[in-house]
Amino acid sequence: MPLVFAGIVPSTPLLLNELSETRDADLESLSAAIKVMEQELYLAKPDVCIIISDAAATIADTCTMHAHPQSTASLIHFGDFSKQTTWQGTPDIAAQLLHISYEQHVPIKLESTTLLDDETTVVLELLGVHLPHMKVLPIGSSLQIIDTNVAIGRLLKDWISTSNKRVAILGAGTLSATHSKASPFATMPNSSTADHDIRH
Repeated sequence: MPLVFAGIVPSTPLLLNELSETRDADLESLSAAIKVMEQELYLAKPDVCIIISDAAATIADTCTMHAHPQSTASLIHFGDFSKQTTWQGTPDIAAQLLHISYEQHVPIKLESTTLLDDETTVVLELLGVHLPHMKVLPIGSSLQIIDTNVAIGRLLKDWISTSNKRVAILGAGTLSATHSKASPFATMPNSSTADHDIRH
């Protein structure tokens, strides 16, 4: 089954209505764009959603795949103690990908944590609330190992091309965090170029 959806999603909690009291024009515009993305993901009806985030990584020098049968998304780190959502995992798919990684010599470790990282939680809150039966496979990448991340992409491409599942892939986007001196992580020289290349 071919890939049915792919996208990069800003992972700031300010986009969540319950956490944002005031919104400027830029935030409103971004929120409107994400609503369109949410509708398109819903229409694609994926069986499984692979979410790639550096916040999901638990080991600095390798990629991690979360293989627990069930995970919990919580907004407790953002001050909301009332909301928790349970998502079904994909241990079978994680095992298949791990087997392929051995064959291709790609360093991947399975992770069994049951609590989803904050970036994955925000992405699911923004796009997945109307897809309760969609299974989730978080993959943690590291900016320290760009070549490995590219190899993970090739591995996913190979698996998706032979799978009978409807697959969506979402990246938790943090490129905008390095666009200006006022950004949380100051300015990275190539961030604007990378953002432009992804958009076009």
